[in-house]
Amino acid sequence: MAYDKNKQTWSVKSSENTLQEKANSYNTGFILESEDDRLLKDSLRPPIEKLQLFTRMIRRNTMLKRSQ
Repeated sequence: MAYDKNKQTWSVKSSENTLQEKANSYNTGFILESEDDRLLKDSLRPPIEKLQLFTRMIRRNTMLKRSQ
């Protein structure tokens, strides 16, 4: 595997094919914000959204506990 800085691509060479991908394609869609900013944003949500977030958190925690 090799990274070309000029093209910003990763190259994987095998006997049959070559894969070319943009290096920065994996960074799209992630929102990086501080814990305080996230809590402030969550506190300003309507009550039904707070309930939905809480329910989602409980389900996620239950699923993680079952997988262990």
